[in-house]
Amino acid sequence: MALGAVSGMVAESAVVDARSRLRCPAFAVDPEVRELATTHGHCPLGDTATDVTGYSHTPVGDRGVIWEDSYRIPGLGLVIIPHELALAWHADLAALEPPVDYVRPDGELRFLNFQGGHLVGGPITSTGVHLRRIVLGERYAPVSRVGDCPTADRPCVVSVERTADTVTVVWSFPDADAFNIQWWEERSPPTKGVEVAARRFTLRGADPARMYGFTIEACAKRFLGRSTCTPWSPTIVVPASL
Repeated sequence: MALGAVSGMVAESAVVDARSRLRCPAFAVDPEVRELATTHGHCPLGDTATDVTGYSHTPVGDRGVIWEDSYRIPGLGLVIIPHELALAWHADLAALEPPVDYVRPDGELRFLNFQGGHLVGGPITSTGVHLRRIVLGERYAPVSRVGDCPTADRPCVVSVERTADTVTVVWSFPDADAFNIQWWEERSPPTKGVEVAARRFTLRGADPARMYGFTIEACAKRFLGRSTCTPWSPTIVVPASL
């Protein structure tokens, strides 16, 4: 499974188990890249070094197969790019220029904005994220639709409203003790989250010039036991209002 497929809410036991099985090659690697890779059961597959992009780069994967490419981008920090998308960037380097954000989900898709255009990848699969298209000269336009919920086993976002400095998200789901909502903000490190009891959430202090993405899971709490939760809803992307 690719790094991008792993939720930020990984169980500690799973992390320890993944690390205990790893026997990674002894490359000279950016410590943050090594920590992130091994936490999710992957290994750096080469030294951290400047590549064709001009940025510090570390290939990451499993059993010699590169899944993702880790880059140090000024103003962003560590940016993890699915390998097929990284190769597409290399092929159109002069036109795309540097990334201006992190790889983001939109429904089942993944996208990455650059100074000179954007890349779109398909859903995460057992063989990684595969390139769908390269678009030059345009920022990514969200395709996720409010209320478009193909399955009933998870919350469904039914309303989104933006004001000058807030984003309010409303969802439906039959029965739950609590909801976990995660969101990302364009040009900010992913991901933030909070638990709520209601079927709505208002993000305050939102920047009208930035996109936001939201995903929700519903949970049943157990006395003296771990909560059981639904799968995460498809990410709804809220466009910038400026």
